[in-house]
Amino acid sequence: MRITLMLLALIACGGALAADDTFVTDIKTKTLYVYDQNGEEIDKIKADVVRKEFKPVPAAGADVKGILIQEENADEGLVEIALSKYPQPVWIETMAVEIWPGNRLKCPDVTVGRPEIEQSGMTIGFGGHCEDAGESTAEE
Repeated sequence: MRITLMLLALIACGGALAADDTFVTDIKTKTLYVYDQNGEEIDKIKADVVRKEFKPVPAAGADVKGILIQEENADEGLVEIALSKYPQPVWIETMAVEIWPGNRLKCPDVTVGRPEIEQSGMTIGFGGHCEDAGESTAEE
């Protein structure tokens, strides 16, 4: 009974931690450049080699298959991941990978409808001058 409770607690904690983590879920290029801790290129590997290391990770209610990102360097456009081929974690370019959950924007819970558009003066498409042009041709 005690072991069962410990296992359930461990699973629950693992799921809660995974919800805040980010993962590399796809490789967008055929070849991936790999960098060491100093930013020096150490290798080029095929995307399929990396994809073979993707593992299912239950996160935020969705099953995501990928590799956990250990650290991110937004200034350099790099993320650090662990690959079995290398003894230390390595850095890869963010432009070459898909990251989950990606960038999330906080949006207000307001739907912009016709009254809001009319009040703000916003136009859709070519703008207000299309209405004016349509009216003048209709009068002619």
